[in-house]
Amino acid sequence: MKLKLLSIASLGAFTGTAMAANIAGTGTGIIGYNSAIDTTLGTSYVRGDQNIARINDGVYGTNGDFGAVQDTWNGQQSGTEFGYYGVTGILIPGGEQVTDLTVNLLTANDGGWFGINGLTAGSNAAMPAEHLIVPTVQTTSDGGTTWSNVGAASNDYLDVLTGATLGSGGNPTYSTVSFTLDTPQSAIDGIRLIGSAGGGPAGDDVNGFIGIAEFEVNTTTIPEPSALALLSLGIFSLARRSRK
Repeated sequence: MKLKLLSIASLGAFTGTAMAANIAGTGTGIIGYNSAIDTTLGTSYVRGDQNIARINDGVYGTNGDFGAVQDTWNGQQSGTEFGYYGVTGILIPGGEQVTDLTVNLLTANDGGWFGINGLTAGSNAAMPAEHLIVPTVQTTSDGGTTWSNVGAASNDYLDVLTGATLGSGGNPTYSTVSFTLDTPQSAIDGIRLIGSAGGGPAGDDVNGFIGIAEFEVNTTTIPEPSALALLSLGIFSLARRSRK
């Protein structure tokens, strides 16, 4: 029986299936807001006291560190606000496909997450589930001019954020969430999350805002059809032998 298990493992290795690799650093971070979740980029917005390069530099935020974040706080007074962040210009290695996203996002006392505009539990409070709205994953193939929705039903956004402790004053906290794409993508050059901006009022910004410390785009190797066929044949052969 040990020999059979080893044979299956060897065949699995032959398919070339690889661990996830983060390619976000090959692109440029984007952040901004929009009036709807649609096909347009929206309005790019980079706060002057923050560093856009932090979005995809591989560094996660730590509690109390506003220097690790880029957010969409912009003093907007009215109208529903949707925020977005992600990367464009990513280079997907040959034979690989984008399978999932990992995001380290801001949870301040007055905003930073995707949720209901103008609503927060306040400093050091636990995030209520009813304040949250799962964002939409979108991809682009023309450098960010037009965007399309892609499914990511497998995500832990609500599980992670519900009950998360919000920051206080100028001391944010951070949460890490993941989204697995329903269909892996290989013909794209950008990807983002977009959704209703949570929190607020935040000073002059009554609608809240979103904030990001790190955005990862993970890929895996596409198994070769011939290798998959060999794996299936090997498993079938071992199954026949085990019945004898």
